[in-house]
Amino acid sequence: MISYLAVKTFILFVATCFATTMLTAASADEQAVRAAMEKFNEASRKGDGATLEKLIHPDIVYSHSNAKEETKAEAIAALVKSKNNFEFQPGWTVKVYGNTAILRVKAVAKSMNNGQPTTTPLSMLLVWIKVGNGWQMVGRQTTRLPQ
Repeated sequence: MISYLAVKTFILFVATCFATTMLTAASADEQAVRAAMEKFNEASRKGDGATLEKLIHPDIVYSHSNAKEETKAEAIAALVKSKNNFEFQPGWTVKVYGNTAILRVKAVAKSMNNGQPTTTPLSMLLVWIKVGNGWQMVGRQTTRLPQ
């Protein structure tokens, strides 16, 4: 006969193992999303359209702080042309919910506009989804912050 304490201990052990596995998976996904975001920023800085093509989902909703919305092709063309450098402020967050990740970021966008350097402080909300073994950006909304 199995004692109540033995059953309770076993259930607690299984629950702990499950929770540890879930946290490890979430942590791995969070790291993968952070890495994808860093690749996006590097590709933006370099004007690397081929990498941006891989990182941006075809259904992207790419919205700027001036309310301009772009398709995937328009966003990539603009990023390649302007070579934005998104400097993230410390404390940006990634929350993973299954195959979806939400990033909350404060950043300074440094770019060239008509041959002149620009600096724009932004608050960004980004949505990434897991596609196959990788992550793609499917949503981006920015708000301009006071200088």
